[in-house]
Amino acid sequence: MKRRLLKGITDMRKPAIVNGVIVAQSEDQRDAMMTSNELVALNQKTRSLYIWNNYWTPITDPSGTKFTYKGQFLRKKCRQWEGIGEIKLQNGALY
Repeated sequence: MKRRLLKGITDMRKPAIVNGVIVAQSEDQRDAMMTSNELVALNQKTRSLYIWNNYWTPITDPSGTKFTYKGQFLRKKCRQWEGIGEIKLQNGALY
């Protein structure tokens, strides 16, 4: 299940930038955030460092911005979000 969730995030396409402005996600399938081979290599290197939290968790970053996050957290500091995941801002935007 976790591998499928990670793959869903890494399969998202990189944003397209036109004249220095982000306009939309690229239509080219080759512009995935990470290839399958890159994901496997990353997972092998970092699997002991991270845990996967599949629940939206409230986070406040050092600047005071509040959002929710689900994804990887450092294993030793379960409240420290880091790694591959999704960020949902208060305005509903999902990154």
